[in-house]
Amino acid sequence: MRLDHATRKTPTFWRKIGYLTLLLIALWPLAAGEPASQSEDAADVVPTIATELPRFRFGAGADLLYLDNDRHRNQRFLKPAHLSLYGKYTWNDRLSVFAEVAGSREPNLAGVYETNVELERLYVQYAWREWAKIRAGKIDNQMGIIKPIHWLITLDTIRRPILEDNSYLPAKTTGLEIFGSHFRGQTEMTYSFTMSHSDSDVVDDQPIGRAKSVGLDVSLKREGRYRFGLASTFYRDPKDKDRHVTGVLPYAEWWFIPGKLQSRTEFLNLHRAKGAVDLQAWYSRLKWQIDKRTYLNLRHDQGDDERSAGGRERRAQTLTVGTRLTVNWRARLEVSSNKVPGELRFTEWGAWIGWIY
Repeated sequence: MRLDHATRKTPTFWRKIGYLTLLLIALWPLAAGEPASQSEDAADVVPTIATELPRFRFGAGADLLYLDNDRHRNQRFLKPAHLSLYGKYTWNDRLSVFAEVAGSREPNLAGVYETNVELERLYVQYAWREWAKIRAGKIDNQMGIIKPIHWLITLDTIRRPILEDNSYLPAKTTGLEIFGSHFRGQTEMTYSFTMSHSDSDVVDDQPIGRAKSVGLDVSLKREGRYRFGLASTFYRDPKDKDRHVTGVLPYAEWWFIPGKLQSRTEFLNLHRAKGAVDLQAWYSRLKWQIDKRTYLNLRHDQGDDERSAGGRERRAQTLTVGTRLTVNWRARLEVSSNKVPGELRFTEWGAWIGWIY
């Protein structure tokens, strides 16, 4: 049941911070062993349970999420948010097939959500060379740094950036991807070229369903120092050849102190046809890796927010503390300040614990 803000007994700011801190302290005893360093790399989440048949590997992930804010008409959210089961079969060192089924409940800033259970990914991959691999089927959109693969598990924050939370570049596509990487000294160049159609609507003045698309992402990376890249995707309405959307996404990462202090920025411009105003969203973040287990993350978000602000521009400053309790368990606490035109500034608090097996 939805309640007006004025009728709810909302704890004070410091009380909520206290609750979240106590939750993290209570989870701390779960820590055991020396966990690996934090990562937002999609490769951090791979099937890890080997069966008696070495060609098969399976894995699973789940989480519990708490979100609440003092925005008018907000609903408190405390539920399992994601559950995924995934597996991989390898024929040889070049050919493999991957499948994943997932359920999700992802609330917006009003606490409103839909429950979805669907086939997340299903593809065949052939690795001819390190610089030339092919993937065909239902795959993730590979544009930019943040990839929509188990985002609550692999990301540094609870809330995604505005540009990703709205899926302005559709998270899933069905088609063909050619990708790979090449090292020149200590610098790695990676690329991803896709020809596909989107599995969700592309944002326009009227949503475009199953848009045909061509995309390219190219980046240069030096481990522990920097990463610079540019992604561009062209979407076309299959029912109207003159109606198209072009997304351009430059991004950059820089380590001020290798392994300790990192900055990151991503900027999305979505150019829409037939006189529609361009849609823009970006974020910058600064992350301090305190040790191999714990980090602090400060992020500024700004952009047109269809999902939580009805298309109005939202600005948010988010502070997150996270820790990897064990190799399989992670936890985060988060507080953010949000401003939407025509509304009072409001604060959101969040707590999250995730499990990978």
